[in-house]
Amino acid sequence: MRVQGQDGDVIVHKLVRNFARDSHAAVSPLTALLLIPLLGTVGLVVDVGYWYYKQRDMQNAADSAAIAAAQTPDEDVGFDGTNDDFIKAARGTALRYGYQHDEGSVSVDATRVPCPADPTRTCTRVSIGYDSPLFFSPIVGFFGDGADGNSQGIAAVAIAGDGVADGGLEFCLLSLDTTSGVNGISGDGVPKADLNGCDIFSNNDMNCNGHNMGAGTGVAVGSNSSCGEEWVSGAEPFEDPYTHYASNIPANPCSSYPVSNNKMDNLPASNKLPGAIVGGGVVQMCGDVLLTGETTLANTTLVIYNGRLISNGNNFTANNSTVVFAGDNNASYHHYLTDKVGNSNVPDSAFTISSPTSGNWSGVAVYTDPSLTVNVDMEQSGESPAFNLSGLLYTPNSDSLISGIINKAGTGYNCFVWVSNTIELNGTAQIFANPASQCDQQGLDVPSIGGEGGRPWLVF
Repeated sequence: MRVQGQDGDVIVHKLVRNFARDSHAAVSPLTALLLIPLLGTVGLVVDVGYWYYKQRDMQNAADSAAIAAAQTPDEDVGFDGTNDDFIKAARGTALRYGYQHDEGSVSVDATRVPCPADPTRTCTRVSIGYDSPLFFSPIVGFFGDGADGNSQGIAAVAIAGDGVADGGLEFCLLSLDTTSGVNGISGDGVPKADLNGCDIFSNNDMNCNGHNMGAGTGVAVGSNSSCGEEWVSGAEPFEDPYTHYASNIPANPCSSYPVSNNKMDNLPASNKLPGAIVGGGVVQMCGDVLLTGETTLANTTLVIYNGRLISNGNNFTANNSTVVFAGDNNASYHHYLTDKVGNSNVPDSAFTISSPTSGNWSGVAVYTDPSLTVNVDMEQSGESPAFNLSGLLYTPNSDSLISGIINKAGTGYNCFVWVSNTIELNGTAQIFANPASQCDQQGLDVPSIGGEGGRPWLVF
């Protein structure tokens, strides 16, 4: 068609302009061109996400398999001069997670190896391998590294300490808290804190910001950030080893529980020491107990129901004795050792307690009934009060703070174990050297892993 004249030029111009603006015919070819890389990218994301999921699942299987294999002793040697019981234990455990050795591309192997942190000890290494099929990634030209040219190799490795080897770990601090995101044991900028080489364990994370606090080996069920000369993460959780002592607490005889006021001048004579105790044996007291002078006990189980033991600037010494806190979870009552009531410390006081070395309370210096969960937090601010303890300090539901020094009791052995919900070390917090070295003589079974009769733990 030919259009002449000025009007014709205008018509042609409009036709060209409208054609240039009309993109309907161009959409389909452009979409087709972009569809292949778009699908490839989405597909690659799907594949990679599956690989991460599969590797995490395999890692769980490898962790459990390594712990199971580490617990299997080298006793039954086969006809070929080798022992494969621990390999069978590893493969049997992996099977429970769905990974059967030599089924398809799955491989489960276990070997005895030197422990990474201490080559003189024996650890068990378990590796799980699997070739994951490719679903969408070949669209973008990725064909994996599998032998068949159409799969991606995935691996998981775990190393566990040998539960029957010598050289296990004995813990002076054990945190029981399992709340997600909580540090069971922590220290923040405490360059003077010193645990004198004792090993520590957290059923959660542990974090030592700026200083390892002089601990030996720090073992955490979660992550360990800088706690101890050696760090271990991903350990199996520890069950509370001392709940059974609660059965030794005698029935509560109390009908009322006097509570000290801030001036500590309102308690009856029956709630004051040393006058209230004449001899040893089992002594039961109701409500807050206030020291009005230097107090020395021997061969005594002092049970305080719904109350504190308040030093008030006086020294409390208990030889071959145990202090027990019991009662109920009424918010009006508190259950712990302290030097104060209110906000002000009373200086120059000390709790010196050496546990019995035999009997129902063997090894226990201070015991808080595990059923108590309210008003149980324990704090040692600087040197007030001073703690001189030989034996177990058991505050299982307490969020505890150590700011001063914990020394050995003069009449006790070199033995100290603190079990608490959480433990924070602050300032110059210190525990005397080798605090678990003589716990056998003190009569206390120390929480431990590794060593004869101990439990294996993950070290990698």
